[in-house]
Amino acid sequence: MAELKIFIAGSKELKTERNGIKIIANDLSSLYSSRGIHITANSYEHFDENQDSYNRFIVEEADIVVFILDGYIGSKTEEEFIAATKSLNEKNHPDIMIFIREYDGEAITPNIARIQGLIAGCLGNSKYYVEYSSLEDLKTKARERIMRYVDKFESEVLQEEEKHPFLTTRRTKNPSKGVSTIKTRITFWKYLSISLIAVLLAISALFVLNKNAQNGSEAKEPQSLLIFSGGGSVVDFIKSITDNTVNVKEYDSSTYINLPSGSAWTLLTEEAIRWNEKKTQPFISIVLSADRMDQSSIDYKADNIRNQACITGYFLGYDTLTVYIDKEFAKERHLPIDTINEISAEKFTEIISFAKNNTDKVNLFTTNKSSGTLRMYQRIVDEVNKSLNFEDMLKQKQSHSFYQYSSSDYLHTLNGQKEGVPYIMLGSESYYSRKVNDYYKYHIYANGEIQMKEMYIYFMAYKNIKDDKYYFSPKVLDFLKRLGADKTLPEDIWNELSECRIPDRRGNIIMHLNK
Repeated sequence: MAELKIFIAGSKELKTERNGIKIIANDLSSLYSSRGIHITANSYEHFDENQDSYNRFIVEEADIVVFILDGYIGSKTEEEFIAATKSLNEKNHPDIMIFIREYDGEAITPNIARIQGLIAGCLGNSKYYVEYSSLEDLKTKARERIMRYVDKFESEVLQEEEKHPFLTTRRTKNPSKGVSTIKTRITFWKYLSISLIAVLLAISALFVLNKNAQNGSEAKEPQSLLIFSGGGSVVDFIKSITDNTVNVKEYDSSTYINLPSGSAWTLLTEEAIRWNEKKTQPFISIVLSADRMDQSSIDYKADNIRNQACITGYFLGYDTLTVYIDKEFAKERHLPIDTINEISAEKFTEIISFAKNNTDKVNLFTTNKSSGTLRMYQRIVDEVNKSLNFEDMLKQKQSHSFYQYSSSDYLHTLNGQKEGVPYIMLGSESYYSRKVNDYYKYHIYANGEIQMKEMYIYFMAYKNIKDDKYYFSPKVLDFLKRLGADKTLPEDIWNELSECRIPDRRGNIIMHLNK
């Protein structure tokens, strides 16, 4: 009888969900017992709450690790995830199944973003999570995927037996390593030939190691994945200032998470807190921010990172706020209709007020509620009419979020209009829908100047107890070089940065290198 072992990971609060998976395991064990397979499911309750025991079971015995997440991943579950993924990458086991409760895609939280980043950082694009809406939905989807694993295991055993019909094979008690779980009786001479091959491989490996040593190189752990998080406007702004030579969505050994600036800030500080607990990071974060980060952004967490880490900002430049208004609507409102136009803050606020009160006549679109772009627009209307609040308008469906590839149909008929209505899109020169062109562009003139937003990148530097200085990843340094920071920053500052060390932060939790 072959034994397939499942470990169920997740918050202690998800007891009902864990029990649901255990019921599935029992049912499937009865189903497959006649085929020589016994299935068991374990969770933390089976190990006297000893974390080392959980991790050891995951790495050494589990065939499948099921992660159940409800919008959050705790530090213990994260530790189990890293242990499981490291084993999968190194030994090709255990199989990992990730189930996350459905959430509103437009209201992505820092915790959801962290989960996405953790998956990408540990597994790259090789593994995706499955969303579930209810306990029954979870059980249905988990049952399907566990059965798929069991069937695959059985198939591999049969294929191995067909490949080598002259060998005697049998299933082991603990098939935790896929096909390698098949024990085979072989002749002495075949054993000898395999042994000789193993010796030759060992000699070859020693030769490579010796050659590397002679060249001054040494074996290193795989490099951490670089994760970019932030809004699309900064992504496109970086492309524009680098003549399209730097695209974070296609950057080597990295992944990109589309996240409003405010949420990305929180993600960065959360990582600093976790680093203080673990002193390790499976990935390196760079936040792309369409607004300047200040102390008030992290006051509630400042004390947790004050003595261990420093948030470091690099100013990229200015992106001009740009309102994209449907041509027909612009004419109706008697707005100027040149290629690029200017309107006052008062006129802009008047247009927004009209859109709020006439959702049947015009569709209003903005970036996400936590984005730096929308915060800038809020500051403008606050100077004229404090009763207009974009976050409230989003909640009341008086405005909606748009994206770079929002279609014309989406912009014109979002509210179910059969004939379509005009639209207003609050973006910037760098961020707007690429799928439409039936608009006029408007810049907002207020307080004697055209309104622009500041564009930044932020990254973490961590304290080295040996010299009390703060250091960051060489991958971040390489990115700064590709942005041209070595040419724009003062020489003394760049000399520090070139050693992956930030200048004296003077006690600040957030330190800006320029601007």
